[in-house]
Amino acid sequence: MHRYVSFALSCVPEPGSDLAVLGKHWFGWDVDSGTESALLNIEKLPRAPLALIGRHRRFGFQAPILAPFRLARGHSPLDLHHTVRAIADYFGPIKLPALRMARRRAGLCIVPLRGSPELRRVATTVRGVFDRFCAPPARSARSTPPRAACDMPSEAPFELQFQITDGVLPAEQARVFSILRPIIEPNLPRPFVIRSLTLLGEDQHGWFRKIQRYPLGGTSRVRGLQDDLTPPLTGVPLSW
Repeated sequence: MHRYVSFALSCVPEPGSDLAVLGKHWFGWDVDSGTESALLNIEKLPRAPLALIGRHRRFGFQAPILAPFRLARGHSPLDLHHTVRAIADYFGPIKLPALRMARRRAGLCIVPLRGSPELRRVATTVRGVFDRFCAPPARSARSTPPRAACDMPSEAPFELQFQITDGVLPAEQARVFSILRPIIEPNLPRPFVIRSLTLLGEDQHGWFRKIQRYPLGGTSRVRGLQDDLTPPLTGVPLSW
């Protein structure tokens, strides 16, 4: 049994999918099983893959819906479980036309070809619902997530990002992008269907691993999400 320092809610590729296999071998860490994996051998990179991945390796290949947060006093992991299950039961699978590689200030990443209103609704709901679970951010270099997490305002723009490198100098980023793009992009799924949300936990050594995967079912839309949350939430946009 693991004791978790922090938690995150993410989109993790379905086990055994081409995207999951690519991710675990690029990172050398399988967040789904919580085990190390063999690293990809890609020639002509300016630095070794692990040097390019940097601090992101411990997060594994996943796209945060809600980046790492510490659990506030008065709440337990069981509260998270019930809340994620209710959200997953409310929203159905989300179909994105395709994924592509992109350059961002934080590094190279894989993002949707274009935005999805339904995905933004999921992210907005999660941010609003999980606000009560989030403790004030700790000032710890080890626990600093790749992006602002629970303290991010719910109206902030959301983009699903599978981070694949840490921040690198612009010239190096351009070179790495030109090498990786023709290798990675042809193997990205078209379409990409998000079928589940995954609750992740950070262990005491700083590595993130799956706690539980929650299939997106869309089975509770008749009742509404408020009916499935205990205690009920107020002031959170849960219907549109």
